[in-house]
Amino acid sequence: MEPAGQDVSSRQRHCTVAHPRPKITPRKTVRQVRRRAAILMPGTDGHSRLMAADEEAALAALRHHRAAKFDPVVARHSGRVVKLMGDGALVDFASVVDAVDCALTFQPAAITGQPAMVLRIGINLGDIILRGEDVYGDGVNIAARLKPLAAPGGICVSSVVQKIIRDLGGAAFADKGGVEAGDIILRVDGK
Repeated sequence: MEPAGQDVSSRQRHCTVAHPRPKITPRKTVRQVRRRAAILMPGTDGHSRLMAADEEAALAALRHHRAAKFDPVVARHSGRVVKLMGDGALVDFASVVDAVDCALTFQPAAITGQPAMVLRIGINLGDIILRGEDVYGDGVNIAARLKPLAAPGGICVSSVVQKIIRDLGGAAFADKGGVEAGDIILRVDGK
């Protein structure tokens, strides 16, 4: 029975429901470290076209190249594959020389392999932020923007990488001058 003068809707406005308090668990702290690193970012030229033509064949070729060629060359040059991203990767090196030697070793092997994988590679030296197993920072962002600036089958390096390699008597890269890559203006060198 409803009390006189009070309808159901006015009664519901005054009801409160007790909810159990959620348990608050402390967040696990992820250690963050800054350091200097050479970042190599390869990507397959025309990967979308290859996938559209035959997904299974394109994925099989990519897996084959990574397992048979890319991963062993990266390991021989003391690199660490931080992550794989579709047809590309993010690789961290303690040495610019190792990163460039890795690219120069892997690039011809990829092109001459069956099926051929034509790569574009960007390399930068810069500060990175290590957070857990991932890396962030300008060192990574610039390498990512250099990759599409490389010619198919080529390598594009930042001017700081070129200077170090040139001073050590290593590979010569052609000066491409300053370029705008996204929201960053870069001075790049390519091979």
